[in-house]
Amino acid sequence: MRWNLIRSADWIRAYFRLRSKWSFIAGSILMVALIGWSDYLAGPQYSLLLFYLVPILHASWFAGRKAGILVSSISSLAWLTSHEL
Repeated sequence: MRWNLIRSADWIRAYFRLRSKWSFIAGSILMVALIGWSDYLAGPQYSLLLFYLVPILHASWFAGRKAGILVSSISSLAWLTSHEL
């Protein structure tokens, strides 16, 4: 059983190693768009502010600091836009 877990962990590491930084950035921006849309639909009664951390951490971890700063800037604009409309 342990051998299967080790092999699956290696497969997951290899999967993420083969992806480019731009694919992680694009995925993070897509997540921000979905969270922003959900935040807009939820209205002012509910705040989805903490969910914006997931794409920021995703971009920072897999694509680096500059990507994290880019996604955090986009997240702040999405949050502001969803609450001002």
